[in-house]
Amino acid sequence: KRHRSDAKRVFAAGFSAGAAMAINLAAVYPDVYAGVASFAGVPYGCATTLMESTKCMIPGIERTAAEHARRVTKAFNYSGRRPKISLWQGGIDNVVYPKNQSELVKQWSTLHGVSAKPTTTSKASGITHSEWSDASGDVVLETYLIADMWHGFPVDPSHGCGRVAQFVPDEGICGASKVADFFDL
Repeated sequence: KRHRSDAKRVFAAGFSAGAAMAINLAAVYPDVYAGVASFAGVPYGCATTLMESTKCMIPGIERTAAEHARRVTKAFNYSGRRPKISLWQGGIDNVVYPKNQSELVKQWSTLHGVSAKPTTTSKASGITHSEWSDASGDVVLETYLIADMWHGFPVDPSHGCGRVAQFVPDEGICGASKVADFFDL
């Protein structure tokens, strides 16, 4: 309000612990964020202790979709539109296991009131992209699973997107650009 920003254009994105924080922001402040992107994150409310947080990352804690959603609604009783969610995961991530992406899908597909199965799925060059649309046809949830990626934020230097560094692998896809497109930026 102070900066007269368009409240429909406030977004958060994060990698690893930052991804968990981005998901937390979507859960606790759904009225503030229009969209959130999680690169190798875990579901909201996955852990309440340090020991449990380790299990959230490796191997991931399986819960029902209803239980995942309950943890969010218990944190903030909210009946409005939830932020759209982009979930990215490496298929061979050994820090935040890939199972977390499917647990996040359970959580956010339930919160958005969409099917557990994606509306569309496409595969190319070891990357699987899925989308979930709501009743009005708006894509409210998407996933990217990059089969041969470890724990990282994907860049595509050959097309002007980022530089390779620790936890920043060249995967031939620009995570930042794809998320910006998803957020309609």
